[in-house]
Order: sequence, then structure tokens, then C-alpha cells
Amino acid sequence: MIGKLILVVGPSGAGKDSIIRFAVGQLKNDPRFVFPRRVITRKADVANEDHDTVDTETFLAMSKQGAFALQWQAHDLHYGVPKHINSDLAVGKNIIVNVSRTILAEAPTIYLNYMVVEITASPEILAGRIAMRDRASDGDVMKRATRKVAALGSPRSHHVIRNETNLESACEEFCALIKAHTQN
Repeated sequence: MIGKLILVVGPSGAGKDSIIRFAVGQLKNDPRFVFPRRVITRKADVANEDHDTVDTETFLAMSKQGAFALQWQAHDLHYGVPKHINSDLAVGKNIIVNVSRTILAEAPTIYLNYMVVEITASPEILAGRIAMRDRASDGDVMKRATRKVAALGSPRSHHVIRNETNLESACEEFCALIKAHTQN
């Protein structure tokens, strides 16, 4: 049995980390779901996202050693998803992870059982949220809020959640969606 890789994508400020944090709370006792910690070359900030922090040199060494199942660079930072997700997928667990939209062309060439969940909001809402978190690594707020990337995968595996008014509703929609599209 192969688990499903659930790729959560969307622009900065869309609420991906908040929605994933809610899902972790809702599904923490359900062994079918795994939420791997990403490795990022940014200082730890558990208020926004719980991740493993490494410097760029360490990240590049880890990459060279094959430590990541998926990796990318965005906003002058390096991001990686640990390779151990492959073991979890092989035993039927469903992996939920926040990734860059830029890797969506690559991921389906590696993983056959996947789905994309795009969390989004209007550029004005995104800019406001990015500005509120006041994180130096965010850089130019409007540039982040309006960043465009290539197409987001096949319609068969692509679902959109608009997180504009009520975070709780978006969180519940996300949990219902991943439960409905996973088995085991």
C-alpha cells in the first residue's frame, strides 16, 4: 500500500502554516497522517512554522548526501523535505507538507500518488498578512504577495481553498479534504 503525498502550496501570507498547524492538532492521534518538519536556512520561528534550522553550508552538504526527498530555493532561503517521507509513504502513511509551487512540475515525476492543495487569498490580504508578521526574511511584501509561478499540476489532483475571511472554516475545509482524498 502506498500513502498519498499531499503538497500544500500557495503564496506567502495565504495561511498555509496556520492551516497545517490546525490539521496537526486535529489529526495528531491518527497514525495515517504524518507532518514532516522541513529543513530551512532560516532561524527557527515556532510562532509561524516549526522547522529545523541549518545554515546554508550545512544545507548544501545535506543535499549532496541525498538527505532530501524534495528541495528548492525561494526568497534567498533553502528548503528541504527530509527523505524519510519515502519510508512513511511506502508503509501507507499520508504525508502533508508545505512546499514551493516551483517544485510542482518535479514532484509528480517522483511521486505517483499525490495531490496538490493550494491555499490562497487576494493580493491585498496576502500583503497585509505578510506585513503583520514583520519577519525580516520576508523582504518586499508586495513582491511576495504577487509572485507568480507556473501551472500547479493536473486538475485531477489540484484543490483550491480560499482563506480570506474565516481561518477556522479554511482549516476545517482542509481537514475534510485530506480525509476525503486519502484511504487506509
